[in-house]
Amino acid sequence: MNSLVLCSYKQPLEGAKFRWGVLRDQRDTKKEPLSYKTITGSYRADDPAFERTRNIDTLQTRDGFRCLYRERQKWRVKIPLVGSLVKRFL
Repeated sequence: MNSLVLCSYKQPLEGAKFRWGVLRDQRDTKKEPLSYKTITGSYRADDPAFERTRNIDTLQTRDGFRCLYRERQKWRVKIPLVGSLVKRFL
């Protein structure tokens, strides 16, 4: 039972973008920490305002899997059960 998620997401370097996809996973990074290489990678080195937050949503989109920090989402609509119908078209 997957949910369809529509949201506005603020990218650290690119600004706000509309994102949509099928919610595959939700993760609390305090309980399941990210790797050291991911946290200190070059992508984050150029953005001094970037702050890693706790909750990550993994979405399956047309471009593949994307991980989004839930706290960086300005608005979010989650539609239960529709993701199961949509994911075959991704």
